[in-house]
Amino acid sequence: MGDEMTYKFDLDIIEDVFRDYYPTLGFSQSFNNSIIENFEQHFMDGTLARFMEIACDRTEDSHSAIKYFCGICWTRIKQNQTDYGNLQAKDSPKNKQENKTTSTLH
Repeated sequence: MGDEMTYKFDLDIIEDVFRDYYPTLGFSQSFNNSIIENFEQHFMDGTLARFMEIACDRTEDSHSAIKYFCGICWTRIKQNQTDYGNLQAKDSPKNKQENKTTSTLH
């Protein structure tokens, strides 16, 4: 009683994974809102971070990574699978990009 901890969903851990691959890009407020509205009720933030890692690992550019991430999420929702289960990243991650300026994605 009274000592219950409330889980706080953390969008930053998802964006941090994305920035590991695309350090000059970040999520717009609109994209953050979309994640909250569409995926927060289905997945923990750690699971979404893993989905983002897989998406970035399997694609060649940031736009494709975002689309792949959303595709993973929607597929899992439709299959009613809210963990990452057998979905795995490639054995060897692609090289992460290193740029010096920051932009907003979406």
